[in-house]
Amino acid sequence: MSKVLFIVGSLRQGSFNHQLAQEAEKALAGKADVSYLDWSQVPIFSQDLEQSTPSAVAKVREEVQAADAIWIFSPVYNFSIPGSVKNLLDWLSRSLDLSDPRGASAINEKIVTVSSVANAGQEPMFAI
Repeated sequence: MSKVLFIVGSLRQGSFNHQLAQEAEKALAGKADVSYLDWSQVPIFSQDLEQSTPSAVAKVREEVQAADAIWIFSPVYNFSIPGSVKNLLDWLSRSLDLSDPRGASAINEKIVTVSSVANAGQEPMFAI
């Protein structure tokens, strides 16, 4: 069975995007193994930190590498993804071999999809 790793772009408990991820998990029941990435401890990207990879970064990279596919559920802030999600993607997209900046990253060649929820005033609108 395929392993699908969910990345919920809002760390707020009960966020609309977390609710959407839970609905997607139900839809995948029996079709894929779903897990959620805990990326709450990933530091702000800095090349100074990259030389000795922070343990939180190593952990999320391992989880991403073990997954067959990644599903990102992200809110939209000011017409873009939140800076925290961009920061996570920065860490995941960096070469794992620091001597080869063009080398493979944790997210290299992964199947990735993105979904989002917009609150249109009354009820959240889910978009998968």
